[in-house]
Amino acid sequence: MIQIAHRGDGTIDFSQVLEYDYEDTSGNNVYNARIVSDPGFVKAELAALDRNMQGFLDEENNIVNGTRVHPRVMNTFITFRGDPRFPSCTWLIAWTANVGINDMYTYEAFVEPATLEYEVESIYTLPSNARVVGIESTLPYDNGIKNIIVFRGVRGDIVGKIERLSWIIEQ
Repeated sequence: MIQIAHRGDGTIDFSQVLEYDYEDTSGNNVYNARIVSDPGFVKAELAALDRNMQGFLDEENNIVNGTRVHPRVMNTFITFRGDPRFPSCTWLIAWTANVGINDMYTYEAFVEPATLEYEVESIYTLPSNARVVGIESTLPYDNGIKNIIVFRGVRGDIVGKIERLSWIIEQ
């Protein structure tokens, strides 16, 4: 989920919660056992997850109204969804854009095209007085609520090189 907030002075804050669910196929819940019993492993694992995700973010080209922005990993968590076979990694990511007050705002994310290996869902929420006026994506999406966009993809879908959202702030 990406929350987009306008401060009113031309600053836009982006807050993202990114979750990946995994399955420990070892048959022995090895990952869970290490997380539960080895604080050193947890510290090293969190550092590696932070570093790897930041590397992916640094490879992306994110633009807000023509200005490049730089998403940063703020925190990382490892949890289990009720079963030691299913670890989940959560990253809290944030970035800010100072673009002034405009008639229209555009967020663009440029990435390397890829074929999805798993299902994805990405939700963008904008301020309640915002209205989405343009969407460019290779993934199917729903914009039934004027300030919320939900993208969904399934295994085999192609993620294109650009995802673009444009919106206005209604008075």
